[in-house]
Amino acid sequence: MVDTPPPSRSAVQRPALPPAAEVTLSAADPPRRSMVACWLPGTERAQEDLFTLPSEAPALPGEPTLFTLVLPARGGDKPSATDTIVHLVPLIDLVPQLLATSAGASTSQRALSETVRAGLALIAAGRVLPCVTPVGWDAWTVAPLGPEDQATMSALATCLPPELLATPLPGTRSGQRVASPEATVAAVWDALADSLPRGASSEALTASHVYAADSPTRVPHLRTWAAKSISTRCRGAALELCLAPPTKDSPGGPWHLHLRLRSRAHPSVAVPAGQLLGSDERHRLGPTPWEDLRSELARAGRHWVVPPELAAVDHPTDTELTDDQLDALIDATDDLKRAGIKLFWPEDASLGTVDVRVELRPPTSGAFGLEELCDTRWRAHVGGRQLSADELDQLLSARRPLIRTPDGWVRVPDQLARKVQGRGPETTVGAAMAQLMAGLSAVGDADQPEAAALDAGLGTLALDDAHAADPQVVASPELVARARRLVALAEEQPADPLDIPGLEAELRHYQTRGVAWMAGLAELGMGGVLADDMGLGKTLQTIAVHALLHGPNAPEVPPLARPPGHAGTTDPADPAADPAVGSVGHVAGGDPAADEAAVDASATPPTGSGRSQPLGPTLVVAPTSLLGTWEREFQRFAPDTPVRRYHGTRRDLEALSDDEVVITTYGVLRRDHGELGQRAWGMIVADEAQAVKNPVSRAARSLRRVPGRFRLALTGTPVENQLGDLWSLIDWVTPGLLGTYADFRNRFADPIERHGSQASNAELRQRIAPLVLRRTKADPLIAPELPNKIERDVVVGLTTEQGALYDAAVGEALDRIAHAEGIVRRGLVLALLTSLKQICNHPAHYLDDGSALDGRSAKLEAFDDLIDSASEARSDDRSEPTLVFTQYVVMAKLLASHLSERGISHAILHGSLSPTERQRLTDEFQAGHIDVLVCSLRAAGTGLTLTRATQVIHYDRWWNPAVEDQATDRAHRIGQTATVSVHRLISEGTLEERVAEVLGQKRQLAGAVMGTGVDGWIGGLNDGELGELLRRQRPGGAASSEDAA
Repeated sequence: MVDTPPPSRSAVQRPALPPAAEVTLSAADPPRRSMVACWLPGTERAQEDLFTLPSEAPALPGEPTLFTLVLPARGGDKPSATDTIVHLVPLIDLVPQLLATSAGASTSQRALSETVRAGLALIAAGRVLPCVTPVGWDAWTVAPLGPEDQATMSALATCLPPELLATPLPGTRSGQRVASPEATVAAVWDALADSLPRGASSEALTASHVYAADSPTRVPHLRTWAAKSISTRCRGAALELCLAPPTKDSPGGPWHLHLRLRSRAHPSVAVPAGQLLGSDERHRLGPTPWEDLRSELARAGRHWVVPPELAAVDHPTDTELTDDQLDALIDATDDLKRAGIKLFWPEDASLGTVDVRVELRPPTSGAFGLEELCDTRWRAHVGGRQLSADELDQLLSARRPLIRTPDGWVRVPDQLARKVQGRGPETTVGAAMAQLMAGLSAVGDADQPEAAALDAGLGTLALDDAHAADPQVVASPELVARARRLVALAEEQPADPLDIPGLEAELRHYQTRGVAWMAGLAELGMGGVLADDMGLGKTLQTIAVHALLHGPNAPEVPPLARPPGHAGTTDPADPAADPAVGSVGHVAGGDPAADEAAVDASATPPTGSGRSQPLGPTLVVAPTSLLGTWEREFQRFAPDTPVRRYHGTRRDLEALSDDEVVITTYGVLRRDHGELGQRAWGMIVADEAQAVKNPVSRAARSLRRVPGRFRLALTGTPVENQLGDLWSLIDWVTPGLLGTYADFRNRFADPIERHGSQASNAELRQRIAPLVLRRTKADPLIAPELPNKIERDVVVGLTTEQGALYDAAVGEALDRIAHAEGIVRRGLVLALLTSLKQICNHPAHYLDDGSALDGRSAKLEAFDDLIDSASEARSDDRSEPTLVFTQYVVMAKLLASHLSERGISHAILHGSLSPTERQRLTDEFQAGHIDVLVCSLRAAGTGLTLTRATQVIHYDRWWNPAVEDQATDRAHRIGQTATVSVHRLISEGTLEERVAEVLGQKRQLAGAVMGTGVDGWIGGLNDGELGELLRRQRPGGAASSEDAA
């Protein structure tokens, strides 16, 4: 039955799990993607300590990533959430190590080891059945579970330490909600079951290849089939206890207990014991229903004193209960439930039921950050009447599921006391808004009104675990109004131009929409990512929104949740110290009318009617090369705005005015985040925000420490390498909307990047649509404002010298790579890639020997042809200024030397130049004093305006298409009036040509969400794949002679 695959290369190379390491399960859907987070005790530090990692710490398996751990706080029992670095490993890859866990290992390792052992025993016994997950994936689950298996699960659950339960459920912040121990045990078993039975045997069992494939498949249409498959394996009958209240004729009479048998194979079939002899459904209960009934009663007797008149007969059916017996049964309800014996209460009109509703409101602090906790209000009703706080306290004090009240018998829903008396479902504003937005997008589906769609979306927010009985969750009118406004922002088009005092510029239509969109986000207390193509005026739009938000008719922007200087310092374990907690756990009562009036008063989102308090100054964080650009643009478009450069040795933040703009760099931010974090910033702008795409980098951490009422990320490449880049940007501007990084990878990144999931892609696009505004130059409303861009690949061969160097480098390096592993192998691969690209550029670049350039490189000859064409155009009075990009400064200097020998006017721009010198070269080029500007791709690929250029040459390829496009956009942007020709030089038959094909595919994939890169994929190829990629191909597809030999 179980086809265990051989361990993969990656699994073999993982370091061993140190005995001292703690582990926690990060469950996923489908279960086979479940991960184990590993960390060393004492390293679960706060944000401030994440900049440095312990130098002598033992190696951990898996990849380091940002993770939220929920653990008891030091000195107390209350759990708290901490963002830290853990190593994530697929659970299935850790099984061999867990089975060999020693007695000296950490408690969490030993507990996970025992849980894995029990799960493997069940799988080996054939307790594995196909199922369909809640999201709709094909999966295997451990089933059926008999009484002994349930007892094993309960015993394991009681022994799980907090470390193993340290993964917060989605939509939580401070850690009050983690998976229950029973749910964690079941998740471990299901992860094992879903990973192991893959192969011919599983295909034979299911008569389908779906459940045999390694990759998950969406099969929501198989739910019925999977349920039937499980039911046919569950034989016999289960006992159910049914209570009946006194009859209406004798309201003071006794309660009756009726026994009922339910078929395990056919769960819809249930037969009362008193009707068993004459029932037509008896055959569906199995061959021995009476024996099953007596056996089940004996099991029940372990937790409850069975009335003698039931225990002493062969065919027990029903009995009257005394008050003492009824009390005993009620007291044993939970124990019976854990044993798998259900107790049913009558659905009688005379039996009142406490209906509970959880109402989510915005935080009482007035702040509307998505990471803040909603103000949770409990509502309790009996017979349509809302209970006061005193009545609810009195009802809960009995602590029984069925109690007598002046209004008659009242049934209290399961776990009501625990939920209402506790702090309630801890839900962030981000989680609530995400579900509301999903619900609003479902409006218009088949016969689904808005109210039903919103309730369906919010219904998952109160779940503590898969077995909890949860109250209805509803949103306050204000939350719904804000979600509706946010969804509308994604499609709004301003009808009239904006009147912005202090702005001396005429905005194009799409720029007007961008400013209105940013102002709308600020009014709702959220941030955004302006991801327009390079050259479409992101800087101008930002200056305009600064002027608008600081003008006389500015919209009201919600305040910060915490004062400057206190961000992140609140003790998450102390609810009273956290202003975002508000009145979570408040039981509405006393004066229900006053509570409802409070909701109505806050139901409408704010509108622009003047500000009750100053917004505060604006902080712009940008690369060093763009400081001067920002200053000049403000002077040009908003000359009355005070601008201060916070850079260099004289850095001063004293006496900032409300509308002042402070411009600084990411380097200064890393050093001065403490000083910058003490200020009350109204708006924070992260320019070229891809610089902080790594959420655990020091720059990204520093940026998160600086509080601002409106956060704006500017980037032309919101996704450079992976979808994790997008999560980092969104989580900074609107923390919490996409959940934790682990949640994001499980729900979106892995299904999209690994499996091409269209459903996950559509859900992600819908969720981020209001918060990410991206316009490209190909958009119909923008394209007419830009001239044409002509792109072509110039494919050249290799000279004899280049070919010999290329083949020798490949042959020598592949031999060393074949005998290397891990990080050493990856380093050798990257070194080889660099060498091959240098050889394709020019032998002198690779040899670095100062030798002559002419006649040795086919690329250089093609480069000369392009430069000569531009020179001929200049001689005919047609200007053809040229930009040349290379990722190597050495190659840039070689090209500059070559141009000097040919007497062509040129200059070289690279990262070693000061900002002043870079600006001087830019001005000279724009003024017509330089014909060819040779640029280092990293130094000049972003932030510069070089619209005089009409020809762009990419001498070598950058393996990220987004970065390459950014460089091209230095010339092809708003302000350009001529057609721009783009030439990419590619060496035929080499690595460059094959990577060019991949880059073309990646540009097509960019439309899926935002775009992805190819960084790192070559290093992951095996030896055979690597050789096929790197060896030179002769025209027609043949390998080089050396390879053929």
